[in-house]
Amino acid sequence: MGAVPAPVLPSDLDGRHVLALPAGADVRGLAGAWFVDASWEIPPAPPRQGRLRLSRTATLTGPWRLPAARPGEDGLPERDLDLYGLARGESDPLVLGWASAAARRAAGAVVSADRAQVLAPDAAAAADLTLWTGTVLTATDLVAVARPHLAGARTEQAMALPGGRSGGPPAYAVTARFQYDGALTLTAQPRDAVPVAVAGLAWGEHGPWTYHVAWVPPDPSELTAALPSRQHLIARSRVVPVVARAVRALALAAGGVVVDDGGFPVRDDELAQRGATL
Repeated sequence: MGAVPAPVLPSDLDGRHVLALPAGADVRGLAGAWFVDASWEIPPAPPRQGRLRLSRTATLTGPWRLPAARPGEDGLPERDLDLYGLARGESDPLVLGWASAAARRAAGAVVSADRAQVLAPDAAAAADLTLWTGTVLTATDLVAVARPHLAGARTEQAMALPGGRSGGPPAYAVTARFQYDGALTLTAQPRDAVPVAVAGLAWGEHGPWTYHVAWVPPDPSELTAALPSRQHLIARSRVVPVVARAVRALALAAGGVVVDDGGFPVRDDELAQRGATL
């Protein structure tokens, strides 16, 4: 197999890392999940590109439209794309990490400044979800809420975990095992640091509390494999709706905000859509 040709991008983006998002994607919303002060310094308009301030030192410029109908295989998603360029020489790990996470969240891609690499993360690979809330559920209550949505899983007894606050409710984990698709771990624990996406929540007397639902596949190494096996992909397709339904039920019971493992909020309608795929 020959090398994939470098993407041909507008010359204004030369020397910049480029974030490619599906046309019309809300780049300001993606930025606001990670950067408190994300805002348009210059809003985009038909005759001009905009400039989005991410942090005190980082900006993002765009969009430039890249049509789906383009010659050759360039490693980019085969759809109309909006291109955004980071500042030349941008090397902040937080900014670059956000670009990669945003690309995965929106089913886009990141193109390196030298055009030698095109990273198009698999948006479907993100199965885990976390509910951030100020409501504390006992293990009994959590199982009662989640179990009806854990189709085909056998729920084990809750295990106490270290890390609870002194004098506060205990942290714990519940495991639900599938016959063929691995297991889900439902972890309830207090947290001190909170992601930007949930910074405005009211936390109540016990402070920030999370319910994290994570998938443990039959072969955990496949979670980071570049080309997971067909068996892994089939298991994932069955488990993702289960995770969504369980977390949605917890959110309805406890309130709060659901966040994916990239730090982006997940709306209720998206949870319902994910949960309806089986």
